Amino acid sequence: MQIPARFLAPFLTYARLRQVPLPRIPEMAEYPEPLLADRFTVMPVEGFLAVLSAIVTHLPEEDLGLRVGRSMELAHIGIVYELSLRTASLQEALHYCHDYLRRSLPFALITLRERPACVEVSITMESPLLQRVLADFVVTLIARELAVLTGNAGDTAVEALHPGAYRVHFNTAGLLQKPRHYKGFYKGFETLLPAYLQLLEALQADHSFTSRVKQMALSMANPLLPDLAQTAAAFHLTPRTLQRRLRHEGGSFAAVREHLKRRMCHLLLHHDDYDLLEVSLLLGYAEPASFYHAYKKWYGRSPAKHRELEK
Repeated sequence: MQIPARFLAPFLTYARLRQVPLPRIPEMAEYPEPLLADRFTVMPVEGFLAVLSAIVTHLPEEDLGLRVGRSMELAHIGIVYELSLRTASLQEALHYCHDYLRRSLPFALITLRERPACVEVSITMESPLLQRVLADFVVTLIARELAVLTGNAGDTAVEALHPGAYRVHFNTAGLLQKPRHYKGFYKGFETLLPAYLQLLEALQADHSFTSRVKQMALSMANPLLPDLAQTAAAFHLTPRTLQRRLRHEGGSFAAVREHLKRRMCHLLLHHDDYDLLEVSLLLGYAEPASFYHAYKKWYGRSPAKHRELEK
């Protein structure tokens, strides 16, 4: 399992400011601080916990997770934070934040509940202190993000359930599905989607060529995905060679594009500010009918029906 290396950076910064003499840890040598700043850098969970355990050993403070969580800039989580600020409703913003944290923190159980409006966080570790530090860190980040999204820090409250488990309450005041700004403010939201999907793909990445093609295509998307020739050129390959290497792994470039289109489509349909014609154009379909046909093949229902069921 992988975790974004960025989550380790604030702990290392805090340890350095406290002049903690950290021992030489192999995982730290593999991930120098400049690399930790890259939003797409991921590291094994075991390596993350090894470095964090060394920091906790030298700073056995019960409130360490709270201190680091408060000092970490929300912009540090990058594209997810930017995306949440451009969503059409609080409900949509919470969807992206919850989805990202659930995927990027495999040791944490994170549940979003609408009634009552709260987020539940539970972490289980063999070390009680490490469990406390991580739970405090995660719940502090969530509470700060919720305060920004709801626009009122005073209406966010944290309840301790049991060691390593918290419930973050927030007052939505009827804002969950209410538009947050005037229509049209969110244009440009679609340009953030490829980078968001690239983050998620990096967490699931393996050493296959197919995985690299997916990430390359997303890095080039605007959000229109690049074609075969453009993607092959990025790898300094001919289109035929790229296709041959994908076939060797049992796939094709058409399958890669369809997979990415399907994921992007799912996110765009959550965003009510885009009508179905705009969604079809953003996905690269020349005619809406082609988009409707593809969608029915993927999900067995029309995109309009999908939106109706999601509400």
